[in-house]
Amino acid sequence: MRISHKHTEAHRLERFLFYSFLALLIWLPLPLGSNRPWAWSLMEGWIYLLSIACLLLFAFNRVQVGTQFKQARIPIIIFAVFTFWSLLQIVPLPAGLVEIISPEAYKLFTNSGLPVMRYLPLAIDSNASYISFFKTLSYFLVFLLTLALVNSKQRLILLAYTLVACGVFQAVYGSLMTLSGLEKSFFIDKISFYGVATGTFVNRNHL
Repeated sequence: MRISHKHTEAHRLERFLFYSFLALLIWLPLPLGSNRPWAWSLMEGWIYLLSIACLLLFAFNRVQVGTQFKQARIPIIIFAVFTFWSLLQIVPLPAGLVEIISPEAYKLFTNSGLPVMRYLPLAIDSNASYISFFKTLSYFLVFLLTLALVNSKQRLILLAYTLVACGVFQAVYGSLMTLSGLEKSFFIDKISFYGVATGTFVNRNHL
């Protein structure tokens, strides 16, 4: 996004959104790697609000999209198709179409002993598919927010420093918890992986 000098308020808001984006990246690893329903729900809400704010700035012509979106059009298209496919799993489709696209899913629905409905989802586990879709959408929006807000060399450097600082913090925190014997993960006692550095994540593989 290139900011017009005539719109100082929009510039302040866009800069606030950038720092809010950095704050999001700092927060994400802390609550057990955002690997709990309350944590990923907070993550999704945070991302959606940032995305809506950026979209409003663009819609009211307060900011302009730079060339970074054109340069990244192929990854954007691939990511968008993947996100749409995740959405397609939970959208009720005509039963006949589901039988063509996913015969196994249709067979499971028909053999469940329940009346076969006219519209069925492709997903067998709808709840897990809903969670997966909203996570995928959030990751896609994070990708777009990065393109929109990290629009200068200075911001790119600041983003890199933020990510490195987060990594260093995780390494130091994980080491201190292990060496001191406190064995805590995000202010709660660990329930597994004792004697192994996990940082604020659930296990060492996540760290």
